[in-house]
Amino acid sequence: MLRKGRLDALPRRMWLRLLLIGLSAYTIGNGAMFWSLKYLPATTVSFMMSIITLLVLFGSILWLKEIPTWL
Repeated sequence: MLRKGRLDALPRRMWLRLLLIGLSAYTIGNGAMFWSLKYLPATTVSFMMSIITLLVLFGSILWLKEIPTWL
């Protein structure tokens, strides 16, 4: 849909959903990080935040059966 350069291809309702998902993920992720800083050292929290990318990669391979490729 978006490869042809047309951003209006998605309905307005879908844009609203994507916006809500993005905002909530950002809010929950950063909120959890700041909350965890009360209980864990900053080094541990930083390591946990940086490992999220690998967890998403392995999760997509295992559950979604996606094959990663080079860009």
